[in-house]
Amino acid sequence: GFSEKEMTLAINHAFIPINFGQRILRTETAPIVALSILQNLWGDFA
Repeated sequence: GFSEKEMTLAINHAFIPINFGQRILRTETAPIVALSILQNLWGDFA
C-alpha cells in the first residue's frame, strides 16, 4: 500500500484514490480484476 504522505501527494496532483477495502491488488492482477468486475456489471463483452 501507499503511505499517508504518498497518498496526500498523489491527491494534491489530481489523482483520484480508489479503495477496495482491505484488499491490495498487484499491478499484474489489477487489470484482470477490473475487467472481471466490468464484465459482471455489463455482461459478456463478446
